[in-house]
Amino acid sequence: MENIIENTKKTSSSKKSKKTTIIALTIAVVSVLIILFLINATQAMLLKYYLKNGRWEDSRGGHLCILDISNDTINYRVSSAERNAPLSEQRAAAVTVATYQYKAISMSKIKILHENGKWETITVKFPFAAAMSDYSYMILHPAFTIDREEEEWLDF
Repeated sequence: MENIIENTKKTSSSKKSKKTTIIALTIAVVSVLIILFLINATQAMLLKYYLKNGRWEDSRGGHLCILDISNDTINYRVSSAERNAPLSEQRAAAVTVATYQYKAISMSKIKILHENGKWETITVKFPFAAAMSDYSYMILHPAFTIDREEEEWLDF
């Protein structure tokens, strides 16, 4: 009779131990996933901050091109002023060519919604940021405003 009672106690304590282990592992996995999510969300917010706080410009073929980036949109503008005009005049004469919705999804990637309704993932590189904390120059790969592999933008 005592053996039966001892076996029953061992079985119930073994079941409790397994349940405790499963609960502890589940809590650990969920905690790690939450931490990873928070890190990624923080990095995406930082990328959005660097993009929004810049005045992104590029001269292509003598025309000034501008990216005006807000919380959720990118306005691509091109200057219609003469090539030799001062930059202030070129900026004032810039006309919006396209407006894109975007989402920052990590520290180095954004998603852009094109007119055809498809989202495209763009890699954003700040080549000098690691060494000098310089976010005044970025490379977008693939380019979305021109027909090239990459495009470069300067913060003026």
